[in-house]
Amino acid sequence: MLHWISQPGISRYDIIEVLNEESKNAEQQAIFDRLVAFRKKMMIYRLVLFSDPIANIDVGVAMRDKELVKPLLQLFYNSKCSNDTLKEIVQSLQSFLDAKNEMKRNSIDEVLFAVICNLLSESSGYTLPSGLLWKTVVETLEGPGSYTPTKENKQNLEYEFSDYSLLYKTTIMKNIVTMLGAQVKHGKTGNAIVFSKQKAENLVKMRNERRMRVSEIDSPPSTANKGEGSEGSQVGEGNVQDRPCLLDDTRGEGSEGSEGSIEGHLLL
Repeated sequence: MLHWISQPGISRYDIIEVLNEESKNAEQQAIFDRLVAFRKKMMIYRLVLFSDPIANIDVGVAMRDKELVKPLLQLFYNSKCSNDTLKEIVQSLQSFLDAKNEMKRNSIDEVLFAVICNLLSESSGYTLPSGLLWKTVVETLEGPGSYTPTKENKQNLEYEFSDYSLLYKTTIMKNIVTMLGAQVKHGKTGNAIVFSKQKAENLVKMRNERRMRVSEIDSPPSTANKGEGSEGSQVGEGNVQDRPCLLDDTRGEGSEGSEGSIEGHLLL
């Protein structure tokens, strides 16, 4: 599985120097030639496969996580990549999503999502009293029994959290309304937050869909260059089409001449 941590550092090569026509040396020129050759190869790949259909796949995650991983998985789906290669790509992308989401788990927004999901699962409707929301947030962060509002401590309006310092009830309610598109309902016994059924279900679905999976939603239209056994909807050896895998080195013995002749005509 591919995994690395990006952090500031001093790179071995400077891309600005590599691109500088006036000052680059022989080593930098060799690097530049490799970059241009790779760019041409990707252009050839794009031109050859321009009319190929792209499968609409279900990647098992939603919202921003889906935006980050689906285009890349669509690129490799139904290619000549083996199942093991596709699984390695999925595992690598999952590790990046886990690292990204781990940084968000300790944020106040993530706490609010968890509180709302739990309360909605226990409620028969989609309306939650703001007082119940505020009490649950306090006791989720500070422990059961920590919410004891009095006239002196004003815990029903504000609370000094150990991790988030001073937070106000009105600010938290506004955040919930803004993030989830909810509405405030005023009543004699206090305000309540009204969630739409669709948005509430999407919220629960989003929290449950944290692990990636790859399956096809709509079968792409058949083309003349599809190989036998490409009709299946799941990732398998039978799905392999004539499209090469980008991770494989497609250059065989004696193929450099023909490949070079094609690249020579592409002035990028």
